[in-house]
Amino acid sequence: MEMSSFTSTLERELFVPVSPVQAYSALRTVASGKFKLKSEDDFTLSLFFRSSLSAFTYGEKIAAQIVAADGGSTIRLAISPNVPGQLAQDGENKQIADRVFAGVVAILEAAPREEASSPEARTEPNPACASETVAGAHAAVTVTGGVEIWS
Repeated sequence: MEMSSFTSTLERELFVPVSPVQAYSALRTVASGKFKLKSEDDFTLSLFFRSSLSAFTYGEKIAAQIVAADGGSTIRLAISPNVPGQLAQDGENKQIADRVFAGVVAILEAAPREEASSPEARTEPNPACASETVAGAHAAVTVTGGVEIWS
């Protein structure tokens, strides 16, 4: 059962075996297509976007950043309520993260693969993320406040 809490931020990561530029491009496409893109920074590979209003929330704020990782990139998401004091819907936030990651993975799977620039580049899942594999990617979930949830 998903619990609601005040001021919690859901943080999730997804490892993808592509360059940071490819991951950022795919993430930007998802953010501008399925959400309302608020700002972007090509230098830090960061995006800020919002989900739309629903029957239960005023929408969520999503901060995303691409970080270079050995053999690919890590997509980091932080999802929090759009309105201060709004109950955070952990179940809805997890669904938002899943939609973002699924959209990115679909775009990357449809795109031609680039060769990794490093000779020791790997395509196996990131061992730092102990969770199930989704299309060559690994996801880990952390809810701020020290509670970890793995999906």
